Amino acid sequence: MATGKEIAETTLEAYNCEGGYIWGQQGAEWTKAKQAALEKKYNSDPEAYANYKGSATYGKKWIGHRVGDCAGLCRWAAKEHGIEIHSGSNLIWNCDLKEKGTLTEGQVLPEGALVFTGTKDSKPHVGTYTGDGM
Repeated sequence: MATGKEIAETTLEAYNCEGGYIWGQQGAEWTKAKQAALEKKYNSDPEAYANYKGSATYGKKWIGHRVGDCAGLCRWAAKEHGIEIHSGSNLIWNCDLKEKGTLTEGQVLPEGALVFTGTKDSKPHVGTYTGDGM
């Protein structure tokens, strides 16, 4: 079983490889075809596909790079170490965690801990604590 430190290091490696943020992605390379399909989907119904707005707008700069969203990056890093977790921050929170809590000021987190934003009922973002306050 991987340590939290190993997962944190994998997350940092991905971050340092100049990957990009594309909502709904999990570490695959972003291509012109994927960008065109995303733009077409968003432009066909911007209200229905509101989550794609940012990716449709700035996604071209990530063509040729690996991309992911917040939960996708966490899932990818875990999978690199043989750990399967759900896709989506709410599913990870609801289904995959042994321990849950609320961060308090001055609390020391172990490297590899998943940190969520949001409320009790909705966790819109998740990230991996990589140490040194990051």
